[in-house]
Amino acid sequence: MLAQWQSVARMLPPHDLLDRIVADGELRERLAALVPPAQRANALATVDAVLLQALALDGGRYATPYAFVRALKRRTITVPAADSGDAVRLLTVHGAKGLEAEWVFVMDGDPEAARAETATLLVDWPVQAAAPRRCAFVYSEPLPAGPGAGDGRRAARTRTRGAQRACTWR
Repeated sequence: MLAQWQSVARMLPPHDLLDRIVADGELRERLAALVPPAQRANALATVDAVLLQALALDGGRYATPYAFVRALKRRTITVPAADSGDAVRLLTVHGAKGLEAEWVFVMDGDPEAARAETATLLVDWPVQAAAPRRCAFVYSEPLPAGPGAGDGRRAARTRTRGAQRACTWR
């Protein structure tokens, strides 16, 4: 068989050659017989992934096995996880698109809004200096908007003054 595959390798594109090797060499059947049951589905999925990659990689335009192998070295082959049927699958919404399941749990479906940065540290440190010249911790509160916002601003100023006094008084 090896001599046959070697002679057709000069004429067939990589996908067709690999497909012939898998079929003539009964690779799937041999894997199923030799690989432990817990790993069998993943081993067969890997064979299918290599065949799909040979077909999909840049439109299957690689004319020689050598060029195909070089292309594979530049990219990774992704093997889909085997579906054992009795396992929990964690997927993103995009990854689950088009799939059906008896039970679906949507986690973090209503996340909290991202909070704006309210504090930062400013450092004046010249490149040639061994230590910073100045350092300042800056904190800000968002001011309320809309009707009655003046009262909110006044309360925010009062809280700020209180915080300043708390920092300076002993």
